[in-house]
Amino acid sequence: MNIFPYFCTMMKKTIYTIAILTLFTACTHKEVSERLDEVDSLVIAEKYDSAYTVLSEIMESSITEPSDKAHYYLLQTQTGYLVNQPLSSDSLLDLAIAYFKQHKDYDKLADGYYYKSNRDLIAGNYSKAIWYCKEAEQLAQDIPQQYKIAERITFLNELSGNYTLQLDYARKSLRLAILADKKSWIAYSYGNIGIAFSNLDNYDSAYYYIDRTIPYIKYIDDNNKPIFLANMGMLYKVDSPGKAKDLFKKALTYKETTLALENLADVYYTEGKQEEAYKLWKKALTIDDGDYKDNLIHSILSYDIEHGHVEKVCDNVDEIIHIKDSMLHKLKNDTIKDLQLRFDHEVAMRKQEQVTSYWRIGGLVAAVLLLLLVIYTLWKRSRTKEKMHDVQMQISDYMSQIRELEASKEDASATIKELNKKIKNILEEKSPQLLRGQMLYEQIKEGQLKSFYGWTKKDIKLFVQFYKVMDYRTVHNIISAKRAEPITDHRLFYLLLKHMGKTDARIKEMFSISDTAIKVLKSRTREIE
Repeated sequence: MNIFPYFCTMMKKTIYTIAILTLFTACTHKEVSERLDEVDSLVIAEKYDSAYTVLSEIMESSITEPSDKAHYYLLQTQTGYLVNQPLSSDSLLDLAIAYFKQHKDYDKLADGYYYKSNRDLIAGNYSKAIWYCKEAEQLAQDIPQQYKIAERITFLNELSGNYTLQLDYARKSLRLAILADKKSWIAYSYGNIGIAFSNLDNYDSAYYYIDRTIPYIKYIDDNNKPIFLANMGMLYKVDSPGKAKDLFKKALTYKETTLALENLADVYYTEGKQEEAYKLWKKALTIDDGDYKDNLIHSILSYDIEHGHVEKVCDNVDEIIHIKDSMLHKLKNDTIKDLQLRFDHEVAMRKQEQVTSYWRIGGLVAAVLLLLLVIYTLWKRSRTKEKMHDVQMQISDYMSQIRELEASKEDASATIKELNKKIKNILEEKSPQLLRGQMLYEQIKEGQLKSFYGWTKKDIKLFVQFYKVMDYRTVHNIISAKRAEPITDHRLFYLLLKHMGKTDARIKEMFSISDTAIKVLKSRTREIE
């Protein structure tokens, strides 16, 4: 029997089948690549929810090419952060980074390092986060990539306290935003520059850039406006509480956030509207937007303790524990959803139940400890104020006696010497901080100080405290005088220097500021009828 024709027929069928399978695989690869590129396009267009949806429709099992798989892992990490549903670990991102590094795909590697910095940022490992961002900065090619990296480094430098570098990168992000002609980026960049100047205590420049932000607010996405407006309000909170209040209220018209509610409550509290402030603090406590509640809880418990609401303190502690449990429940559900890809569902549930019980116990202990800490802090603050007041009054009494003796015609040098010795002993033994203030005062008085370079806010406060001892009436009169704008520590310091006989020209030289800045300072401290 001749089997050759049969063999030929079978070979044709096999070749045909292989060809079909190869074509199918090629089409699948092409389709997956196109879908991943579509996700990239949606991210660039800032349509993050759509990008996340399209990516979730792609089955990982359908991805055969290593390049597509690495791209898929990068996009999973990227879109997860953009829609606030991050993966539980960076294990997939690490695989993507290793692939991009090996194949020298620097564009995607830059994105990989950028998103690698996210987890360290959230964990508070700022130096490591900056390192990843600097790696990304070296590799970034296009303007959008360079902009988001510059903005991230700006924020990390603020968190690290490197305010000069914060300003440098904020300016860099502004240059990139203008180059790309992206109005929303310009808004964020102006805001970041304003914050940086504020951190450097250059409030005139800070307000200048914040004011320049206002025309660009309309270009910011409505989802981001609440936080953006609230951050602007925080800059005005001390010097222009009325303007800050308007910004917090405007932020709340878009969405109720912890940041806006808490800071609006703080403004109300300083205005004497304590009940309204308390209601807003309580409301902010119930909002689950990922913001820290520590200061909020402290304000609520301090208010209750101050007003003698013992029962409310207990109720609020229970409410705090309930909120902690609710947040934990949400965290547990999100974690289980991610872990289903790797672990058995029942094992994950048992582990999370155990974690939940630990959190409940920990939350209760933390709440009790927090309550004790608030009580102790208030008591200690009260005792410190009383002690400082006693010291100030005692020194003030000795100073009055010295002035009376100096005004008399009698020889009282021995008595004056003894009184000065008593003052020195009080400063050394009971109030070292006032001793520091005295040293700063004497440096200025004797003309030993050429500039205030290196002075901190604390130094200014200590100087003012000592000045109160030296001349309480003058300080009281300055603070009590009616002015168009409130007296900050910086402005009080300026007025005390004037009282010591320093000219505006000399003060400008010591502050290392411009003629315009000294004129603004003079205008803002002018008394009104």
